[in-house]
Amino acid sequence: MALFKCPDCGKEISDRASACPNCGCPISEMKTGGIVKIKMPTTNAISGGFVGMLSSKNVTISSGSRTLWTGRHGQTASFELDAPTTITIDLGGWANKVNGRVEPKKKYELVQDQGIHMLATFTLSEVDVIDSGI
Repeated sequence: MALFKCPDCGKEISDRASACPNCGCPISEMKTGGIVKIKMPTTNAISGGFVGMLSSKNVTISSGSRTLWTGRHGQTASFELDAPTTITIDLGGWANKVNGRVEPKKKYELVQDQGIHMLATFTLSEVDVIDSGI
C-alpha cells in the first residue's frame, strides 16, 4: 500500500481507497495505472564481457523495499504501476545499479554509457517500440 495526496483536499490517503475518507473525492476514477515494460540488456552487451561472465544473470527491479519484477538478462520486464514511480534496477553485479523514474503505459530500455568504467553503466531511456532482438 502506498500513500498519496488527495487532489481535492490534500490529505494523505491509501492508493487502494475508492474515495478520499476526508472529502469523498472519487479516487478510483482518477487512477491512470498501466503496464510498464523495460527491455533488459544481454550479458554480452557489456564491453569486455569478463565481469559479465562471472556475474549473476538475474535482474531485480524494485521501488523502495517493494520488488516489482525479477527475471534474467535479455528479457523484457513487465509490471503494473498506478502512478509515476522511482525504481532501481539491479543487473546482478555486472553493471552499476540504474535508478530512474518510470510511468504507467510507457516502454523503456537500458542504454549503455560508452564511457570507460570498471562495471558497465546504463541509463534508462523511454522508447516507442521495444525491439525483440530477433
